[in-house]
Amino acid sequence: MKLSVVIPVYNEKDTIAEIYRLVKSVKVAQEIILVDDFSTDGTREIIAALAEEATKVILHDRNMGKGAALRTGFQRRPEISSLFRTPIWSMTPISIQN
Repeated sequence: MKLSVVIPVYNEKDTIAEIYRLVKSVKVAQEIILVDDFSTDGTREIIAALAEEATKVILHDRNMGKGAALRTGFQRRPEISSLFRTPIWSMTPISIQN
């Protein structure tokens, strides 16, 4: 099974690298879609540096909200079944795998 994970991002420069690392540590996650909702704090530069072959980075050209960021990510992968919890950083890799 291929798992795509959509992560909406807005002004998360202090946490996005750790969130990304935690999601990457889950062995079933094969694709990560980071959707930046027009961050203004340097987050965009951080996620650009994090991008790898199995990571898609999508940048909104204006702030449209978390729901729009999720929809943008889901549109890239229409077969995605959504399961998310807020805040994602409260999830451990074990709870994500379960």
